[in-house]
Amino acid sequence: MAAGNGSLEGRVAFVTGAARGQGRAHAVRLASEGADIIAIDICGPISDTVTYPAATSEELADTVRAIESTGRKVLAREVDIRDLAAQQQVVADGIEAPNGLAFSPDEKYLYVADTGVTHKENGPRHIRRFTVEANGAKLSGGEIFAESTAGLFDGFRVDRNGRIWTSTAEGVHCYDSDGTLIGKILIPEMVSNVTFGGAKLNRLFICGTTSLYSIYLTVTGSKLG
Repeated sequence: MAAGNGSLEGRVAFVTGAARGQGRAHAVRLASEGADIIAIDICGPISDTVTYPAATSEELADTVRAIESTGRKVLAREVDIRDLAAQQQVVADGIEAPNGLAFSPDEKYLYVADTGVTHKENGPRHIRRFTVEANGAKLSGGEIFAESTAGLFDGFRVDRNGRIWTSTAEGVHCYDSDGTLIGKILIPEMVSNVTFGGAKLNRLFICGTTSLYSIYLTVTGSKLG
């Protein structure tokens, strides 16, 4: 398949019925456009009333090979789409090494730091953003929100305007709600965690390798973050 234009670079696509047919075609096409893929299929009988042959584990493996041929990552599981808990688990498993996490102030998004580079060469060193469904029972999306340019993201917090304040190897990086890096607080050692505190939640406490720092800000932390 010809390479796509990379318009989905940094995104993760969740594809059901991926073992064959339209499911496989969609998964491979999304991968060719730059997306990493979470692919599921029941790979077995759906019900007694369905008479055509069911997809097989071998066909799902063929889908995996087709996606990998595009150069993208893929996580494939045999999952029944009627099993919500199993779908949520496979989405969670799509994060190689989950670390810090926080909700946006309106609870519409869940941010998760993935430090997979500590487990795999050229692994992830980013924060991903998931959309929380209205009933709070399901996540979707999972696109890359920000890539670390200094070591790894570890603990992070969200302010009341939805900005991310995250630990890095050189201090604290601040990202706007659209993922744009808008500022840095440089610390002379690696930072592992941050949190908002003080009576007005406008004091950022910064946990370095050997020392605890703090700085007063003109913004306040989100109670959810």
